Amino acid sequence: MIKSFKDWTIFDLEQNFGLQKQAIGDCEVLNDWLNVLDFVTDERIIFELDDIRTDLTEYADIWNEEELKAFFVFPLMRLIRFNNPKYKLFYERKLSAKLNNIDLKGDVDAMIASGTYNRIIKPFYCMHEYKPESRKSVNDVRGQLLSEMLAAQTLNNDDKPIYGSYLNGRFWFFVTLIGNKYCFSNGFVADSPKGLAYIFNCLMKLKAIIDEQVK
Repeated sequence: MIKSFKDWTIFDLEQNFGLQKQAIGDCEVLNDWLNVLDFVTDERIIFELDDIRTDLTEYADIWNEEELKAFFVFPLMRLIRFNNPKYKLFYERKLSAKLNNIDLKGDVDAMIASGTYNRIIKPFYCMHEYKPESRKSVNDVRGQLLSEMLAAQTLNNDDKPIYGSYLNGRFWFFVTLIGNKYCFSNGFVADSPKGLAYIFNCLMKLKAIIDEQVK
């Protein structure tokens, strides 16, 4: 059986693979990841974040998907500088894995992984849904992201968590998957100064987590 990421729902993933949602209070990995400050002290970063945030505030409800990527997601992720010799930030790359005789496959909007542009080796993080607020997705956004993370976990075949995020306009959500347990954070508002600083610091901590795994 072959099933694209975009066709998965949370219910289907739970039924086919035994995934279980945890309450936020029980999500140790997620809570550790999100244990960061909500301010930034570097003046250059503050300036860049304010520029990104101003555009998001003005246009979040009218940008199309490509504009949201170009003017918000790309500039923000570039500030983190994920690319280094041991891993890179990839956009729109294919990922596939086989689990329980089911092929999970499709394109991932954004992925941090070891490997090259010709061959993804070990994914650490998946990001999905650059959807503007005014458009509702016909797919199960959380199911699609979680299926991508499950494929990454299957490929890695280790006990390390898989990290993820999804974005709906100005609202940013963080996700973790470890074993068969998954967790979703509450939404963080990216067009407030503290909200965007917090998201930035969570992404910086993700970079530190990945650095620790690959050293």
